[in-house]
Amino acid sequence: MAPLPPLVIGTAGHIDHGKTALVRALTDTDTDRLPEERRRGITIELGFAHLTLPSGREAAVVDVPGHERFVRHMVAGAQAVDLVLLVVAADDGVMEQTREHLEICDLLGCAAGVVAITKSDLADGDWLDLVEGDVRAALAPTRLADAPIVRCSAATGAGLAPLLAALDAVAATVAPRDAGRPFRLPIDRSFTLHGFGTVVTGTIVDGEVAVGDRLLCLPAGSEARVRGIERHNRPVERVGAGARAAINLAGVETGRLPRGGWLCRPATYEATHLLTVEVTTLARTAPPLTGRLPLRLHLGAADLACRLHPLEGREIAPGATALAQLTVAGGVVALPGDRFVLRTPSPAATVGGGRLLATGGHRLRPRGGAGAAAIRPLTRTHPDDRLAAHLALAGRHGIATSRLCFVTGELPAAASATADRLVAGGRAAVAGEVYFDAALLPPLGAGLTTLLARLHAARPYDPVVPSSELLHALRLPLPALLDAVVAATDGVVAESTGVRLATHQVQVTGARAEVRDRLLALFAETPFAPPTAAEAARRLALPPAEVERLLTHLARTGEVVRIAAHRHYLPAALAQVEQRVRDHLAAHTTLTVAEFKALFTLTRRTAIPLLEHLDRTGVTRRDGEVRRAGGR
Repeated sequence: MAPLPPLVIGTAGHIDHGKTALVRALTDTDTDRLPEERRRGITIELGFAHLTLPSGREAAVVDVPGHERFVRHMVAGAQAVDLVLLVVAADDGVMEQTREHLEICDLLGCAAGVVAITKSDLADGDWLDLVEGDVRAALAPTRLADAPIVRCSAATGAGLAPLLAALDAVAATVAPRDAGRPFRLPIDRSFTLHGFGTVVTGTIVDGEVAVGDRLLCLPAGSEARVRGIERHNRPVERVGAGARAAINLAGVETGRLPRGGWLCRPATYEATHLLTVEVTTLARTAPPLTGRLPLRLHLGAADLACRLHPLEGREIAPGATALAQLTVAGGVVALPGDRFVLRTPSPAATVGGGRLLATGGHRLRPRGGAGAAAIRPLTRTHPDDRLAAHLALAGRHGIATSRLCFVTGELPAAASATADRLVAGGRAAVAGEVYFDAALLPPLGAGLTTLLARLHAARPYDPVVPSSELLHALRLPLPALLDAVVAATDGVVAESTGVRLATHQVQVTGARAEVRDRLLALFAETPFAPPTAAEAARRLALPPAEVERLLTHLARTGEVVRIAAHRHYLPAALAQVEQRVRDHLAAHTTLTVAEFKALFTLTRRTAIPLLEHLDRTGVTRRDGEVRRAGGR
């Protein structure tokens, strides 16, 4: 029988409603580990325990603070939970932090939960009925509306068995996390352990990690090696998505791994400062949200200053859902679909949250709703529509195959399948390993056709236009985009050295043929010392650039041989030079520069480039100040 998938249960609820006492009764672990917590009798920091459910399934338990001053810690603990254990004391009922914690869980998308009405031994049945009614009313507008409610007491043990059964039943409905994406863990605690060194803890939200793996700590950028892993206080060799883990790292100091940092595999995730989001604000506590209001972003275990930039008007009203972007003062490692919470720093209050639609990219401006219109397709449920919108936003940079899962938030195989469907449906184009929005290609193709026609007319002897020149002229950031444009444009042909119009062929006829014949005649007049391109242009009364282009064409066709910059020879003349040099070396063994000049009546300026050509082609071999016979 396959092992049951890992599970994380997180507590929620008002201060002094008995969350920690209930966890202690269920797990036999006191999660208040700090001396101050034990002295004051309140939870200040996140606490951790593990629980074996009746089915045998093991669960990690994250116990969160209930005090309003420590809600930021509660948010860090609630980010990666699979199941919420909402605790409401029978003698108090629903209180302020009950509502705020419930709102936070709802903003984070928590849809599985159980409510424990604790201290039920302190109230009679009628009062408990009233409390349960208030709890059900508080749950009604949230994702936990149908959560089971169990009356229990940590002090007497009453109701703990039904509570465990309810947790087990709800846990069975929770879909396991998929380990298909690269490893990602938000750090919620880091410390140094004597004899082991640096240890970090957190819930693995993606992928898996094994002893010996190398990891990158973002946003700091430090690399580390995994020395050891513990899960539920037991050493393991490997652990995957959905599990809480303590990871012992070598090669990095604890100070480089604060709460809110991320562990991931090198060359996978990137830290970003810009998030495109769908925000829902709380009608109960949120003021109108504008770009001037300082906010704190809670994402993973991070708590970072941020600014919100509405894309649908100047502000987001309380109780509204709207599109926006967040600029974050500190890098976050995120994927589309991740959930977040927004709070005001002063007065400290939860004001909203939502889900990520895209990470990175460029700031969008409202411009009469154009910014929102560009990203609204990202809110659609169909993955094809979402990826098409991502491609449109990526523009000329496209999306590499290896980055599809990071851009879309889908698993790698699903993201690739979505991209291939878009290509098959004509909504995307692929070149090499990069996908582009198909709407980019027609206007770029028209521009390419116009540019090629102009360049062919200006340079009739060039068979193609170099790809590098076209990339620059059309302002294309990637060669793959030029490949996609060429493939999608009728009448354009890609060659190994560049691109041309299909109708373009180099033809030396008419006046061009006359110029060619005159140029070759000049070379034949002085075959061993032919004129340079500039000298030939002056004697023929032609523009030097035209003569250069004609010589390049003649070198391509083999009618001349280019031996150096601006130096060209007729093939027959070079053959005579090679034969005379071989004859000389057969008789004299060596050849000096002076002897070579005398053989062909050359100046040193003409002789040296020709000798160097003979060296390169193996006719001669330089030996100090003389040449000897080469290897050919």
